[in-house]
Amino acid sequence: MSYAVSLGKKVGADLALDLALYGITQASRENSVRGEAWDQDPGWSWTAKSVGMLLVNMLAKEESLPLEITCRTKVWSTIELIMQPVNATDSSTDAPADEEEQTPISLDNDARTEGIEAAVRYGLWVRSRIPDLPAGRAGLPEVFDLLDRAADPGAQTTRGIREALGHWLPQISYLDDKWLGEKEAQLFPSQEQLYPIYRFTWQSFIVTTHAFTAVFRPLRESYLRATTLMQSWPEKVQKNVNAGLARHLIRIYAWGIEPDDSEIMRGFFANAPDEALEQGFRDVGFGTYDSKDKLDGQTQHRLMRLWESRLGVAEEKPTAHRGELSAFGFWFASDALPIDWQIQMLKRLLSIVKTISPSHLVVKKLAEVCVRNPLSAIESLRYLVEGDKEGYEIYGWDENPKIILAAALDGGEASAEEARLLIEQLIVRGHHSYRTLLTKSRGTQAES
Repeated sequence: MSYAVSLGKKVGADLALDLALYGITQASRENSVRGEAWDQDPGWSWTAKSVGMLLVNMLAKEESLPLEITCRTKVWSTIELIMQPVNATDSSTDAPADEEEQTPISLDNDARTEGIEAAVRYGLWVRSRIPDLPAGRAGLPEVFDLLDRAADPGAQTTRGIREALGHWLPQISYLDDKWLGEKEAQLFPSQEQLYPIYRFTWQSFIVTTHAFTAVFRPLRESYLRATTLMQSWPEKVQKNVNAGLARHLIRIYAWGIEPDDSEIMRGFFANAPDEALEQGFRDVGFGTYDSKDKLDGQTQHRLMRLWESRLGVAEEKPTAHRGELSAFGFWFASDALPIDWQIQMLKRLLSIVKTISPSHLVVKKLAEVCVRNPLSAIESLRYLVEGDKEGYEIYGWDENPKIILAAALDGGEASAEEARLLIEQLIVRGHHSYRTLLTKSRGTQAES
């Protein structure tokens, strides 16, 4: 039934709730017969997980399974039963939060994971159905009593519970904007013996969520701490955790929440590995490329100043910032920043690293704007050709290099000379179709 609901199939809400409550009630009873067959539910724990998934899907798919607010008590009773440890945990699959394993983050390794999600979705559902519901805990005391218990680092916990808490923090903040600040020390404890609890909660939060001002402000100290731990994460999760922090902090800076000289931003750029900066700048750049919204002048100025600062650092140690600079591709391809500044920055950074990603979008944009500055455009194209060591990337640029070359040939003596040299270089590499541009150029010179 859970699968049917997840697909948007029409299912009777009362029937689904009755089934969920029956299943979780059975799970609550002591099951003395624990078979050893691989397909036998050990102590109804699989049932508890399935009930949790059914509730999550019911609360997430209201368009196909509308729930009346009169079901509130029955829904919450089922969630409370899911969160009982006897129902949620199967020793054959449960991963306790103090186990130093390095498997990828999963939100499906404990029935109480679904219980946390169901509780949060329940809160969102109740708030949407009762417009005059009191704000915060006052309107949803049952939800926040449950979350208090789940967040307590001294309570029986699992990796799944901590990861679920981290993943749903933005929605919890929406339900009560004070809870994160009150519980920061429990969500992300600083004591050494509680590091696994911190680790699983933080890595889930920073990897699976987007940056939000309302979440950043109460968790500022945790962000600051994270900038000091970038080199200490387990190898299998370090790349994703650091890239997540980069995404968050670059956006927070862009929104003007943190100045570039703040302790957080200075610590972040001092400790961030090149691959984290590359992924962070690329992801935020893709957001500007993919969005139709225009950036306001102040945001533009902050982002331009940030890139100029990073380019200045990279010019001193180019090899240490190769990935970071190559992430400028989406920023150049977007219409979010002034085009003349984009052209200038592109030329400067390509002179250092001679590579960028995604190069096909960069060359396409260069072809569109090359008449504004034919010399800078052809120089940037030359750097890209020189950086294409394997000679494969040019095949993804379509006819755009020819557009840039033609504009450079018509753009004045300096750009024309650069274009002729690049055409000869391309011909030597086996791209003989560019010979026609050189022939036309010589023909035009002879006529003049």
